[in-house]
Amino acid sequence: MLREHNQDAFFGLLAQNLNKLLPVIYTPTVGDACKHWSALMQRPQGLYVSIKDKGNVRALVRNWPADDVRIAVLTDGERILGLGDLGINGMGIPVAAAGVPPHQVLPIQLDVGCNTSQVRDDPLYMGLQQERVSGTEYDDIVDELIEALRERYGARLVLHWEDFSVRNSFRLLDKYVAQGVCTFNDDIQSTAAAVVGAVYGALRLAGVPPLKQQVFLFFGAGQANIGAARLLVSALADEGLTEAQAKQQIWLYDSKGLVYEGRPTGRLTPQKLEFARSASEADRAPSGSSLLEAVQRLRPSALIGAAAKQGAFSADTVKALTQGVQDQWGRGSRPLVLALSNPSEVAECTAQQAHDWSGGRAVYASGTAFPPFHTQHGRKVPAQANNSLIFPGVGLGCIAAGATQVTPDIMLAAAKAAAIKLTPEELERDSILPQVDRLSQVGLGVAAAVACCIKQTQQDAGASEVACLPGAQDVLANKDDLKQAEHCIAGIQYNPFSPRYS
Repeated sequence: MLREHNQDAFFGLLAQNLNKLLPVIYTPTVGDACKHWSALMQRPQGLYVSIKDKGNVRALVRNWPADDVRIAVLTDGERILGLGDLGINGMGIPVAAAGVPPHQVLPIQLDVGCNTSQVRDDPLYMGLQQERVSGTEYDDIVDELIEALRERYGARLVLHWEDFSVRNSFRLLDKYVAQGVCTFNDDIQSTAAAVVGAVYGALRLAGVPPLKQQVFLFFGAGQANIGAARLLVSALADEGLTEAQAKQQIWLYDSKGLVYEGRPTGRLTPQKLEFARSASEADRAPSGSSLLEAVQRLRPSALIGAAAKQGAFSADTVKALTQGVQDQWGRGSRPLVLALSNPSEVAECTAQQAHDWSGGRAVYASGTAFPPFHTQHGRKVPAQANNSLIFPGVGLGCIAAGATQVTPDIMLAAAKAAAIKLTPEELERDSILPQVDRLSQVGLGVAAAVACCIKQTQQDAGASEVACLPGAQDVLANKDDLKQAEHCIAGIQYNPFSPRYS
């Protein structure tokens, strides 16, 4: 109710009480809200585009009351968190991007049907009561929507994709990137930046092996882990490795075991094939090997899970990971354990378990929040690799600097910026990402880093100066000074305590 009647007061309340209220407006509560969205909705909070609107989407977009939209957040509701297909109830996900005035954010729910009968057949369900369309019919309505948005709001409109299925997320992202659309997928790229940000944060702790020497074993090969693997290739290339060399330090393990070329079981998607190892390499952990056996034979330095398999990182697995790292880099060396699955009930292991099973050596982050715990060395506060640390700043930085595309360099800059924002106190507690109660500060730092990256790219390409927000042109003069760039971005950032009325 508060958001409907006074958005400035709503966002001001959040800013002052973020640590308490983020779990209420974001995960895990947003999942419950989505499940009951049709029953809870009092008035539309975004634009609904139905497959039945084909041929009329431009009129719908023209009818949206805001003329200065800078970011459109799209979902089709097919993969809402870990809840599956919720249809139009997925509108609970596209929320306003931090730092951007609410009227400049357009949440969009694409209604192409719903394949969850329990949702679709609910008499209160407000979406189309039919199964999902796919193929050409689906692609045509998405094309029509993107064309209408860019026609009204311009080529620099940032398109932010949320919670699309694996079968659509990668191909839609690749398709529109190839067409020169300024776009990113939160589940693939923002989560990846949060993961790589956690890796960069871990490198600030004593005992963590150098990035250039690390070997990463991904448990699960869906959107989050493929996105993280791709961005890690960019991070390793930034260290001087070739793409081929970087991929040699990355292994994927899915529901059928290690991902390798010619594997007899389990179809390999094009995304998995990017990281598929040769059959001869896979002999190190033959088909049918357990995760424990893969850890013992591949000797990774980092274990990254996003497969929603509770307890997948067993005591023996974490002990083997720790032993392998210490055998290679010495007794004081520390492995990375990133248990990204959420909610907490499906996490691969808890922070306390990783600590205990590794003899206190594991550097840990999770996808969901775990409580602090005490050790003989003091209080530990587990880091949360939450994409909310990334996507608000990416959006703000892109619109501030006039981005025409969202490149891997931009996401890498965001990851580095998140790690840079760690305080000495957070590092002392083994937190390898900033705590979410500092989301506004982190978002500002990410936005500044993103804007500087974009401006450097524009300058290198000899592009004329373009800034989508007044004052953003000053970022170019300060692109080598992040603090000064932050100052520039702060001047154009939405502030609910000092709203600007037209």
